[in-house]
Amino acid sequence: GIGVANTVTDDDIEAIFARDDSAVHMGEGAAVGKRVTDFQLSDQSGASLKLSDLYKRGPVVLSFFPGDFTFSALDQLIDYRDAYEDFEALSLNLVGVTPNSVLNNGIFSSANQLPFKLLSDAGQRVSEVWYGKKFRWLLEQGSQGVFIVSQAGIIVERIIEPVTLHQAQSTKILSKVRALKARKQI
Repeated sequence: GIGVANTVTDDDIEAIFARDDSAVHMGEGAAVGKRVTDFQLSDQSGASLKLSDLYKRGPVVLSFFPGDFTFSALDQLIDYRDAYEDFEALSLNLVGVTPNSVLNNGIFSSANQLPFKLLSDAGQRVSEVWYGKKFRWLLEQGSQGVFIVSQAGIIVERIIEPVTLHQAQSTKILSKVRALKARKQI
């Protein structure tokens, strides 16, 4: 069984996903192989951004994180910043999604020189759709989720990891993207 959040392993998470019907429990569009549910959020500059506009320009790496200025988010996003040229080399649109305000995202982005967009999901309505009701506890525990979306608007990869263990590092994401490209899935 699954105990306290800090004892949840990658194998536990994968077992949960294997047991459950992702289309039902993860929310419309969040299951691998399903078309995404489009959304529109404001980035750190206040500009409105639609997911569909992003994936039409190239595959999207959509990274949900618990909040600006948290230790785990800082580690994760600095890692992404440092590997940003690798994301660009693969023609990926890297986007962070946080429950923080546009203002906080702007301050956080500037302070850490982040070259990618941070979207404000105040109220976590978008995050709930992507995580789903069954896995809301992961979101509430500060889980970090990464979804890779093809240019056709199909989710081709999902990585959800409890924040207390580790974050989806850029090397792991880039490796998955290279494999997806090799199989012509993105």
